[in-house]
Amino acid sequence: MASSSLASFKAQAEELGRTGFAERYPLGLLVRFPTHGVASVEGSAEDETAVFSRATLEAQGAQADWILAPLVKRPGNPFPTQLFVGRARQSDICLEDASVTRVHAYFKLGDGVVAGLRDCGSGNGTFVNGVRLGPDELRPVRPGDSITFGVVQLQLVTALVAHGFLSWA
Repeated sequence: MASSSLASFKAQAEELGRTGFAERYPLGLLVRFPTHGVASVEGSAEDETAVFSRATLEAQGAQADWILAPLVKRPGNPFPTQLFVGRARQSDICLEDASVTRVHAYFKLGDGVVAGLRDCGSGNGTFVNGVRLGPDELRPVRPGDSITFGVVQLQLVTALVAHGFLSWA
């Protein structure tokens, strides 16, 4: 996959505008704000799949501290009401981190919103606001929640919030 950067998301946000960006990503995004991070973004904003890899962290420079993962179902993936997060490249959101299992968790989708999050029996767990999900538990999630897959910590935000951050990044 081609490398994606903060700049590509910024350009998309500028091109689409606030309303267009929100319409493009109605379910929101998983975001990691600039810090000295664990992962970086690989893939393009257009290809519908975000892949995060430690290997590209150094190559991406300061922008690597940002993670922007739109909650978008990967074209051709089965289970239209489940958005999968895992280490497998086929995941809707791929997190290439040793603490993340191949099929780690999924977001349950319903009526155009994220209805909840379920761990798929991962070894290192899935956490919402620091609380580990139990076996077969579907935990409601909403914008502002901190979501951790293994050791990869992200925040669920609306597209409008992400657009605002991109405007000053």
